Formats: sequence, structure tokens, C-alpha cells
Amino acid sequence: VSRSFFVYWSKVLGKYDTNDRAKEIINEIYSKIEQGNSSIITFSMPAK
Repeated sequence: VSRSFFVYWSKVLGKYDTNDRAKEIINEIYSKIEQGNSSIITFSMPAK
């Protein structure tokens, strides 16, 4: 997923109490993408 995808996509993926927690979630998303071995990846956004 390129950065430009997120720049033009205006949906909220999740809302977290701190920027550090939001960064942790972004890292989890990227890790899930890297681990994926197909073009279909499922990720459930964690609660706060």
C-alpha cells in the first residue's frame, strides 16, 4: 500500500487516545500486509 493511497482516501480507519497507540496499529497493519501471501488480507481494527 503506497502512502498516496492514504492521502487520497478520506475514511477513518480508527480513532485512538494517543498518537503512539495509532502508530502501533499502523505498524500492525503493515506487518499483516507483509505477512500476507495473497492479494486478500483481513485485518480487524483493535479497540482502544
